[in-house]
Amino acid sequence: LGNHLNSHENVFQIIATITTAYLCFYTGTIANTSGAVAVAVCGVTTKTFGSHLVNKPDMLESFWMLVEAILNTLLFTLGGLEWGAILSLPAPLGPIASDYGYMFMIFGFMQAIRFGLFFSSYPIISRIGLGTNLAE
Repeated sequence: LGNHLNSHENVFQIIATITTAYLCFYTGTIANTSGAVAVAVCGVTTKTFGSHLVNKPDMLESFWMLVEAILNTLLFTLGGLEWGAILSLPAPLGPIASDYGYMFMIFGFMQAIRFGLFFSSYPIISRIGLGTNLAE
């Protein structure tokens, strides 16, 4: 039990994290609970009790950052392709002129809400933590 992990076991550690996350999600889904919450709890538990078992934490973190970047790229590429397919549909099935109006109206409302929330909370934000000013 006193053996230290060597560099040949780095791949097995990555495979173990993938397998643990997948099995935890699968078990949560089978138990009719949220798989995402099950994976989050598994991650917190593993970080708390198993972080001393990881050979190279930096390598593991770099791997998961790479996976995140690749999957985000794939997700937004597929989303853009779907959005382009919807916009190219003929008139009865695709968006009409009023849909574009509603889209810009919602965008304007969201920006107004964001502006209002920021400036209404500015007095509190400027006094807590490191503070801020209007230039930031």
